[in-house]
Amino acid sequence: MSANTWKFGQMVLGAIPNVIVLSTLIGIGYWGHTQHWRIPKFSELMGAAPLSHGAVADHGTDTGNIVPGVAVDDKPHGAGDPSKAAINTPVTTESADSLPLIHFASQNALIKSGVTTGVVEERHMDEFVTAYGNVTYDESRLAQLSCRVAGIVWRVDKQLGDPVKKGDILAIFDCNEVGRAKAEMLEADVKSDLAVQTLDRLTEAGGAIAVRMLREAEAEVRITRVRRFNAQQALLNLGLPISLRTSTNLTDTELAERLHFLGLPPEVVASLDPETASANLIPLISPFDGMIIDRNIVTGEVVDPNDVQFTIADVNRMWLIVSVRKEDASSLDVGQSVFFSSTGVPGEIETKVSWIAPETDKRTRSVQVRAELVNPAKTDTEGKPGGKLAFRANMYGSARIRVRQHPLALVVPSSAVQWDGTRHLVFSPLSDGVTFRAHPVQLGVIQEGFTEITSGVQRGQPIVATGSYLLKSELLGVEN
Repeated sequence: MSANTWKFGQMVLGAIPNVIVLSTLIGIGYWGHTQHWRIPKFSELMGAAPLSHGAVADHGTDTGNIVPGVAVDDKPHGAGDPSKAAINTPVTTESADSLPLIHFASQNALIKSGVTTGVVEERHMDEFVTAYGNVTYDESRLAQLSCRVAGIVWRVDKQLGDPVKKGDILAIFDCNEVGRAKAEMLEADVKSDLAVQTLDRLTEAGGAIAVRMLREAEAEVRITRVRRFNAQQALLNLGLPISLRTSTNLTDTELAERLHFLGLPPEVVASLDPETASANLIPLISPFDGMIIDRNIVTGEVVDPNDVQFTIADVNRMWLIVSVRKEDASSLDVGQSVFFSSTGVPGEIETKVSWIAPETDKRTRSVQVRAELVNPAKTDTEGKPGGKLAFRANMYGSARIRVRQHPLALVVPSSAVQWDGTRHLVFSPLSDGVTFRAHPVQLGVIQEGFTEITSGVQRGQPIVATGSYLLKSELLGVEN
């Protein structure tokens, strides 16, 4: 073999890989041209033969373009992959006002796909705004109490956590200002009586008395009455009620006895010795029924009116503060029902929206909504009230505010609704049972596994309840 022949053979062998690559590229290009550069579906790769095209009658009307399904043997088979019984892709032309139809080869293919049907139903649907809620004390039934004047704690009658009734004594204080106000009242009363008696005597004397003296006596009566009124108001401001009308008919001794223990209940007065007990005593009284939630006082302690000694709250009525997103605030209104639940409290308690904040919270950017809670008593294992209240201040939970009620809404199972990227779809079977049409729909409320359809379907219309995602996948394949 000559050297030239050897070199030619090496050139031929070196060109073989390039020829193979070039041939492959030419083959791929030819295949892509014939297939319009579309990747075949799995069902086509498995050798499924497409069915013939044509219109399927639906209640005597033309149904438009059909997407033929896979030709599946009607003989029984074992459980298989639903994609094996899925739908073949045809060459279709979608009309301007309808979507392509999805067609299964047979009832057996439809059964294997897992598609089941139902109907559009009417159902009571409520729309809710959900947010977190916090239980707090009712600020209109929350009182921070203190002695009205400086003094010393003489006795403490109530402890932290004690229930109280309106008018109950919480503590008794010994205050010098109280004794001074009582003394001023007694002195003003005596001077008033003396001024009246002097005026009466001068009036009886008639012309023997100078007019100037008579006028001075009349002025003194008026001045003493003012002083007596001021002394009464000082006692009233201390919470010690006394009537000028009844005190006028009392002697000095009787008035002094009444002022001595003014404001104290009879059972407390009965336990005191009038000879040794101070007249400086003043009680601190509960303004309403409730419970003592804070106490900062001990016997013998010096107190100041600026310091809070007791805090009382009506725990039978609480406030529920709900923080609602500002995006949902436009649908809120006073009087809407609120359903609140919290961990450890069985069920939900229903109340009403009583107030909506006119501003957005600067920190959370949410809108505060208030509802009033009647605090129910917890029940024992037998269902009887156990006396303990269900809700406590600062408990958190979930609140649902009902912003709309629709007793006759058209609904479908939520599994029947599919999103194709631009619209929501619901599929319904045609009269042959194996062909399905896609309906663009508008959604409303989604609740408890059902979705409200506001437009696109009618009551009683058959729809695909489960397996609609297979139909959507095939529809997207055809449209693409």
